[in-house]
Amino acid sequence: MPEDLFAVNDPESGDKATRALIRGLTEEAVRLEAQAKALDKQASELKAEKKVRVDSIIQHLIELNTKTTKWDDGLAITRRVTMHPRCPPENAEAFKKWLKRNKYWGLANIPSNTIKSLLKERQEKGQKIPAYIESFEEQGLSISGKAVILREEASDGSASV
Repeated sequence: MPEDLFAVNDPESGDKATRALIRGLTEEAVRLEAQAKALDKQASELKAEKKVRVDSIIQHLIELNTKTTKWDDGLAITRRVTMHPRCPPENAEAFKKWLKRNKYWGLANIPSNTIKSLLKERQEKGQKIPAYIESFEEQGLSISGKAVILREEASDGSASV
């Protein structure tokens, strides 16, 4: 085994200016990595805060029995409800029979996203789907006219875009 394989460089050897430059760049890289981690943590915290606010808005819209609210300045919100149907594996054969009875048999060998779309569409239209199809709703919020808020913050100096 060569002797210099695990040798430690002598700090006094080599060009001192180059070594100093390398040291400085390494320190900057370490600091930038620490800053990036701090920003990632802050971004996660902000996303969690946003989720709390969005969930609260959705709850208030449900209480008001409305899906959309608009303001005169162009800001608008719309509550979205997304259905996510799923056929449990133990009901796959029964589901294939259901597809055939409902003239969807050609879909039996198509990717599951296509079948999910079909089931979702039927649910949204109030059409019947098999009782064994599991489904859950996902509540979401669509916000349009965000520029109004961002312009206001930029003009009062509290934030910049």
